[in-house]
Amino acid sequence: MSTQDSSPWERLMKLIASIVLLVQEGSRNLKEVMEFADFFQIVKDRSGFFADFKAFLASRALGAKSETAPFVNFASIWRQVYVKLGIKADFWDLAIEYRPGYWPIVVYEDMTPQKVMNAIKGANLFLTWQYATDLDAAITKNDRDPKTGFYVVYVKASQEADPEFKNLSANQLKKQNIKGITLLERILLEVFHFILSDGQHLDIQSFTLCSGSWNSYGNVPHVSWHDGKMDASWHNPERRADWLRSRVVVS
Repeated sequence: MSTQDSSPWERLMKLIASIVLLVQEGSRNLKEVMEFADFFQIVKDRSGFFADFKAFLASRALGAKSETAPFVNFASIWRQVYVKLGIKADFWDLAIEYRPGYWPIVVYEDMTPQKVMNAIKGANLFLTWQYATDLDAAITKNDRDPKTGFYVVYVKASQEADPEFKNLSANQLKKQNIKGITLLERILLEVFHFILSDGQHLDIQSFTLCSGSWNSYGNVPHVSWHDGKMDASWHNPERRADWLRSRVVVS
């Protein structure tokens, strides 16, 4: 049976056999092999993994572009996010549900917009700009807050903000009970995507309206990639535009 015809189970067994052989021959040490641990944990924990993996391979064979590969270990990516930010966060026991077409946002306890912005600057990840000196003081209302502990929400896996929400103001979204992303979640999502995509940024052509957050004047923040930096600014809650869109969150 050829490699192309072999089942995902057979491919996985060949991978395991190859790893064992590499260790036995001394060409790989145990520490290097343990880098595969995240992959094996996904195989163990995620029901329907091989069906998803097979579909992914088929899409790759057809030249399709996949925003979210079934074997991406999002817990591992989020550990990297907080390591990059210099924030001690223990995610080793964190199990994140895989949802096709969605990205998780892991908001660790006691995170704030300004704390994350300062960490991005301190780690020299990428350039930033913010409309207020202290975002924590400026933002007085958030639909979700990690003060009592970390939480996970999901947004569509898309570089640009959700097109179905174009020309909808924050006030309109609120009236329709659409749960929009908060400023903190959007800033964290930028770091997540930066790591996931090897240096790419979100909202190159659009602005994410952070309709889950409000400042003390009743205005709503937005975030985009503008002039080579992540730009955190704000709009009147009645402002509508094609390029100004929220990102809906689901729990």
